[in-house]
Amino acid sequence: MQITYLFKDAALIPHLSYKNMPRLQYDGAGIGPANVLFFAEPIISMILMKKVCQQMRKLTSIIFVRICLPFSGLLLISACGPSGPGPEIHDSKYVALDAEGQQLPADVAGPCVLDQFTGLVWEVKSREEGLHHRDNTYTWFDPDEDASGELDYRGKPDGGQCAGSACDTSALVATVNQATHCGFDDWRIPTKDELGSISDPRKTSSPPSINTVYFPHTQPGEYWSANDYQFHWNSAWLWSFANGLDRVEWKYSPRYVRLVRGVPLHLERVED
Repeated sequence: MQITYLFKDAALIPHLSYKNMPRLQYDGAGIGPANVLFFAEPIISMILMKKVCQQMRKLTSIIFVRICLPFSGLLLISACGPSGPGPEIHDSKYVALDAEGQQLPADVAGPCVLDQFTGLVWEVKSREEGLHHRDNTYTWFDPDEDASGELDYRGKPDGGQCAGSACDTSALVATVNQATHCGFDDWRIPTKDELGSISDPRKTSSPPSINTVYFPHTQPGEYWSANDYQFHWNSAWLWSFANGLDRVEWKYSPRYVRLVRGVPLHLERVED
């Protein structure tokens, strides 16, 4: 059984797959411990949903509940309020960092950006030729992926067009870490959810869909994520800063890359 997590108010909400789902009974007296995902029978009244919301508000600060109804698939109903902050947070959550990783004044761009909500630090692209140039593209490649059988999950090395490193995701990460960009040596390819956390949905009509004060030189195009596509060995997820959506692409297709570092403190899951 696969478990992923949503972050809200510094608490974890487990999100379980449909297979092997447990059944929990609701007896009207309560819903059990806080932060649970409980499963109800196929017919659930709105009255029951309201009772659940009331109980959750009493037990925890989490105001987001997911009730799963096991029909032929998995139907998710979101209740009891929004799952995270509104898009206005993109106006105030960023802090620019200088080449040493120190904070810069407000509304000034630097080579890196701290997202104060998630705690992640992001690479900022440049118009200067070289390792961080805005036009550099890379193929998706991970030498640690499985290549022992008939299928090679690693992707394609050095298949993009770039400067400063070999033009694949693994080579870019290694080179940027060796250079200790902004004083850090733990840069990596971001996950799909992490890319979604810096995408501003208000700007999809005038891309790129991102705060361009802190992320100048962002292309209104697609950026690789670290996530493989589980249903096809030679594909991975990417994020478009043109329309603010994710999709799957062949690993050998050159795309833009923006590196990230750190462990997210708050992160909402992007639905596939």
